[in-house]
Amino acid sequence: MVKKLLLLLGEQSADPLLLPPWVSPNIWEIIIGAVRTTSRPRVFEYGTGCSSVYHIRAMALGNGGLYVGAEHDLDWHASVVGALVREYTQLRLLRLLEVTDVGEEGSDVRMQIMTEQRITTEVILKYRTAKNWKGGEGNIEQFGSYVRLPANERFDLIVVDGRARKACVDWVLDARSVAGGGALVLCEAGRGTRDWLGQPTCIGEADYRETVDRMRSLNGCLYEGVGYGNWPSLHPAIRWQRGRRRVPAEICVLKVATTDNGS
Repeated sequence: MVKKLLLLLGEQSADPLLLPPWVSPNIWEIIIGAVRTTSRPRVFEYGTGCSSVYHIRAMALGNGGLYVGAEHDLDWHASVVGALVREYTQLRLLRLLEVTDVGEEGSDVRMQIMTEQRITTEVILKYRTAKNWKGGEGNIEQFGSYVRLPANERFDLIVVDGRARKACVDWVLDARSVAGGGALVLCEAGRGTRDWLGQPTCIGEADYRETVDRMRSLNGCLYEGVGYGNWPSLHPAIRWQRGRRRVPAEICVLKVATTDNGS
């Protein structure tokens, strides 16, 4: 698995990963705002990409922290690793790069980024394979090793933006993987049947109604996005490609009480 990853690293282009995350800019502010006042936050993300680059950059420019990303696609995993290695090698801030094979399940890439002020950001990018998956949303049987990655650890922010999202949310809630004062975020929360929230919603194979109901029963809140393409820094052509329409129920955010110590 490691050998294949190293071969892929030499083939990937980092250009798409230099763009802002594939969320509306106001939604990104809500996500990053969940840990803005946290000293050295611990962030876990199901599904890696542009958001990984932005999370890590925010840590490196702040007080550091820990970022753990889970990915099921080896090619995309290699793209994200390559983009981060190039960025922090060019800045001469990359202090550690290790690749560990975890057998048939996948591999882990560990990095350490250290600024001149000796502020460190730990990065762990975990690739995990799926079993008997032919495409689509996926479930716990197909993505078991991926879903269970936050086991025995607690994070200040967990973002669910990859495969098997319903299973990921259930695992995080049941395992109490979010630290007190932290937040759990489900992206594209409005997916389900048409207008199920009393407003235009996304439709398709994924249906998060039961998951959103569970989060809302615990005081989770839905937020509308202003449009994926409304980042001021985007080229007009990319703005058009991403779309500038508002996104109802773009995320559901569940904030965990500060008194929750995981006991």
